[in-house]
Amino acid sequence: MTDTIYKRPQPKRPENGLLAWLATIGYISAEYYQDAMLQMVAYPTPDTEQTVWACRASWGEVAEATRDSASLAEALRELWRKVDKTHTIFKTLDDAARQPAFYSDDKWIDVETQASFDLLTSASTTAFGADWMLVVMYHPIENPETRVQVKLLVRSRSLEIEGHGPSVREACDRLYRSAAPEFLPD
Repeated sequence: MTDTIYKRPQPKRPENGLLAWLATIGYISAEYYQDAMLQMVAYPTPDTEQTVWACRASWGEVAEATRDSASLAEALRELWRKVDKTHTIFKTLDDAARQPAFYSDDKWIDVETQASFDLLTSASTTAFGADWMLVVMYHPIENPETRVQVKLLVRSRSLEIEGHGPSVREACDRLYRSAAPEFLPD
């Protein structure tokens, strides 16, 4: 007599680390705190104008953050290390399949979203030097058009331009279209 082994299919893993982070924030919002948010910030270093990244995950009284990472992928990876080391997020192993970990360097951000980030950061550096900041906020709310909010801030001009949308790429593309006149030389 042979034994039957029941094997459930593995839950589908998000395609990249950024999507895994968004899924994780959605999970935290649904299971623990509705105010869960992921914030990603790009800014130039004052001396070299090289773009660096900071990330912050927050929910309830909890906030974990990283700063001055060479890439968004590095910032997201380091943020998960901090969160995973300090907090138990997922209730089951199936839920944990969506965790933002174990992605190769080229699987953290999809090509189109990375192109949107690259366009915004290079245009901002060209137009504003080291005096700008790009803030991307994800909050899993019911209205998909405002789940992702992106702001371009330029301190010396008291300039704040916003874009929003259902995905990070769409929000960045909308911001770029709104900010295009500011990128042109005077």
